[in-house]
Formats: sequence, structure tokens, C-alpha cells
Amino acid sequence: MFTEYRNTMVLSDTKLKSILNKTYIGLPELTDGDGLGVRISQKGTIAFQFRYRWN
Repeated sequence: MFTEYRNTMVLSDTKLKSILNKTYIGLPELTDGDGLGVRISQKGTIAFQFRYRWN
């Protein structure tokens, strides 16, 4: 079984605004635990992603 570490937390507007367009040193991916996540570059660019499974 493969286990991948991800930082699971509530993605708040305040948190994302504090990261936006500023130098960022931290985990490159933050998720809310329900499939919504953001990928953050070192320059502070934020890209949203939604992970789902089609059965």
C-alpha cells in the first residue's frame, strides 16, 4: 500500500491571500481532505485542483 504525506487543513481565504505572490517556502501542496487542493510555487503562484475518482 502506498501512502503519500499531504498537509490536510482548511483552505481559508485569509491563508491563501497571505501566500499569494510572495516567496513561499513550505509544502508545495495543501489540501482540505475532501479533494480540493492548491499547488503553490516558490514564487507564490497558486493553482487550484480537485481530485476525484470516476467509478
